[in-house]
This record gives sequence, C-alpha cells and structure tokens, in this order.
Amino acid sequence: MDFRTEMQKLEKIVNDMKDENIDINEALKLYDEGIKSYEFCKKVLEEAEQKIEVLNEKGETECPDKNTTDLKQ
Repeated sequence: MDFRTEMQKLEKIVNDMKDENIDINEALKLYDEGIKSYEFCKKVLEEAEQKIEVLNEKGETECPDKNTTDLKQ
C-alpha cells in the first residue's frame, strides 16, 4: 500500500458511490474498501505529523515564514 494509491482509490470510491443507480451490495463493498483506505491514509498522515513534531522539537527543521519571500535575482 502506498499513500498516493490509497488516496486515488478513495477518490474513485467517492465518485462511484455518488452514482444513484449503485446496487446496495456494491455500495457496502465500496464503503468497506473506503474505510480501509481512509484508515491507512490517516495512519500515514499521523506518523508524518509525529515525525515533523519530533524534528521541530530537536531543532532539526525550520518552518519558513509564510510572509517572507526569498527572491534571488
């Protein structure tokens, strides 16, 4: 599993479930698949957030100031 693939799966599932003619069994199957993809993506994002917090606490990374522009001419 990889994050990008699972996000693409989620997008497709959402679009497929918007179909008014979808069979209830197919909708349930898609829902189950969507929950699994969602949980995977959520876990990946939470782990990334934790790593960023640890790095910031150690002073190993700096978040750029949003209001600063670095223009090199």
